[in-house]
Amino acid sequence: MMNFLVISDHSIMMDGIISRLSSAREDVVFHVGNRTDSLISQVSQYHPDVVIIEKEDINDSGYCSLNALFNAYPNMMLVEIDQNTAELQIIGSQQIQPKGFSDLMQYLVTVSSNEASFHNSVNLGSI
Repeated sequence: MMNFLVISDHSIMMDGIISRLSSAREDVVFHVGNRTDSLISQVSQYHPDVVIIEKEDINDSGYCSLNALFNAYPNMMLVEIDQNTAELQIIGSQQIQPKGFSDLMQYLVTVSSNEASFHNSVNLGSI
């Protein structure tokens, strides 16, 4: 089960995201957030796997820093949408504790390879 928290004042965009993701996957649960409430309180209430938020909202004073958010919820993904440019910023977090320098280097090589594969395979036009 994939748990989403969608925060937007633009109901058409929010409804479109929910509709499209619901039709693409059967195992999703959506929670509609409120941009006037703090992000961390909504995340602690709904425990989402993915938070979808508008770029203009991420810097509002009621929101916490990304560092504090990912420290509290280390395996969550944040998708920031810029409605003006139709760009997405995908921010993920995963806590890793390498056993030594060689483990750290191996992890960094793997991440950089996966990141390149991800960027080459993503086609946002089909979303």
